[in-house]
Amino acid sequence: MNVAMNAPVIVAVSPPQYGENPAGRWWGFFQFPDLWRGNDGVLYLAVNVGADSEAGRHEPTQFFRSDDGGRSWQPTPFAATDQSPEIVALPDGRQVAFGRKRRIYHFSELSPDAPKDDIDMDALGVRPLSVPYRDGYRVNEYLVYRYGDIPEEQRTFPLAVRSGPGAPWQPLHGSIECSDMLVLVLIRAMWWDDAGKPEWIERPRRLKPPMPRGVLVLPDGTLLWALASQHPHVARLYGMVSCLASSDGGQTWKRRGTIADARDLSWGFTEEHALAQMPDGGLLCVVRTKAGNEARDTHYLAAARSSDQGRTWTTLPPLAEFSVTPHLLTLENGMVAVVYGRPGAHVKASADSGRTWSEAAAVVGPSEKALLAKPLDQWWAIRHDFSCSNTSVVVTGPDRFLVAYSDFQYRDAAGRRCKAICVREVLLKGTL
Repeated sequence: MNVAMNAPVIVAVSPPQYGENPAGRWWGFFQFPDLWRGNDGVLYLAVNVGADSEAGRHEPTQFFRSDDGGRSWQPTPFAATDQSPEIVALPDGRQVAFGRKRRIYHFSELSPDAPKDDIDMDALGVRPLSVPYRDGYRVNEYLVYRYGDIPEEQRTFPLAVRSGPGAPWQPLHGSIECSDMLVLVLIRAMWWDDAGKPEWIERPRRLKPPMPRGVLVLPDGTLLWALASQHPHVARLYGMVSCLASSDGGQTWKRRGTIADARDLSWGFTEEHALAQMPDGGLLCVVRTKAGNEARDTHYLAAARSSDQGRTWTTLPPLAEFSVTPHLLTLENGMVAVVYGRPGAHVKASADSGRTWSEAAAVVGPSEKALLAKPLDQWWAIRHDFSCSNTSVVVTGPDRFLVAYSDFQYRDAAGRRCKAICVREVLLKGTL
């Protein structure tokens, strides 16, 4: 197998002050690049310029576009980006799109400018099931609600269906038939002011309703979706990932199987996972195992495989020691790639549907091998030195894809440390 990478293309560079760790204005600023291909065929990229929290300072997200496959990038207004939902093609020629707007992950979650489509839990009179839980980073507090306690008419999401390309869209509503599912609602958020003092702000109790994304289409037309939720039998933040299935084009979803249920009690709650169909027809899902600041917690990349279209899942040995923002890609040439990180960002390739993997190739930062040669406490101490590791990917050809990432070691012409947002093409060639 051959994992090759072209030289990085620089999209944006931060002012020097964001590269030198000022109190309250470092983590999150010029980070979290979100890369997507619009339905217009253009590549777009969003860059977060604000705290990694709904609290703290937030400057407008910066947007860029590329008309040449990612070789060059130009700033563009938010209004000029293609925000239409991703189109999912069904075997019978129909197309379906979920939501009113494309979910641009970090922009949708963090930016005050992002469109919101939330449910007001207090206005509905829905009562939480728990006392507040604080996340592993201790910057957010949540309440847990039972999904089935939300009025049925509020538990729907918008979708649209059309008979084929060029046909008019028919607006519909979809639903998730998992009344026992537990969902989280943010109630307090914390960030640091410019002097380094923590500040908490109260948040209205508004639920971001689950919305299908990363949808897979099986040959028989069944749609699959991996959904993270709070585990119903553990009295703290403790995640599980379910495989939901729809047999009616995405209008109704039911739990088909459990991909991962955080058997290791040191797992925290995380929504970072990726589901893909392998060249042999099986399913593979990779899951981040921890969102927290303790080295003793788990941080490996968990994996599970299904050979019966998502009904039962077998837990696999960890694919890597790191697991932040994993991506799983099946390319047309039969190769499979997994992207993950922190410290840095790394790519592994597989020519046998994810059963065996190449050594990791570093996208940014030291090699995985060099990092793991250090004791845990040493590589953990430098995990933020190279990149936020929250990457984004887009497939661009039968044997290649782009990965967008942050580089914390970039130096400007004066030698000052800045943050750069980069895009790099990765090519996978191998023998099947």
